[in-house]
Amino acid sequence: MLFSLLFCTQALAESWIKISESKGGDEYFYDQDSISRSGSLVSFVLVINYQNPNSNIYSDRSETVIDCMKDQSKTLSLISYSQHNLKGDILYKARYPNAVWIHAPANTVLYGIEHKVCELNLSNPIKVQT
Repeated sequence: MLFSLLFCTQALAESWIKISESKGGDEYFYDQDSISRSGSLVSFVLVINYQNPNSNIYSDRSETVIDCMKDQSKTLSLISYSQHNLKGDILYKARYPNAVWIHAPANTVLYGIEHKVCELNLSNPIKVQT
């Protein structure tokens, strides 16, 4: 099990695309090989490397779904690691089968990520709210 998890982590590294960086230096990547679409829904793996870790968590991997037409997203699972780039010990692991849709506030990193992922992966990108 551990070998397959490590192999999967290494394989993801080759297909990560940096999509954003926060003012505090946190880096956000998505795995281009994880993208799947169904209508206006785009599913993908999001990876965050934290510049200033909280609770010794240096990176997170989440399975995320965006509804590009309704401008909302939800997180289906989350794994937190003790080192950057999904390395080190797993400090937290959860699945969220009852995750609720959220609307990211404008001018936030999540809002920007949602719009970039939708624009890159749909032939009809979502409208940017003004």
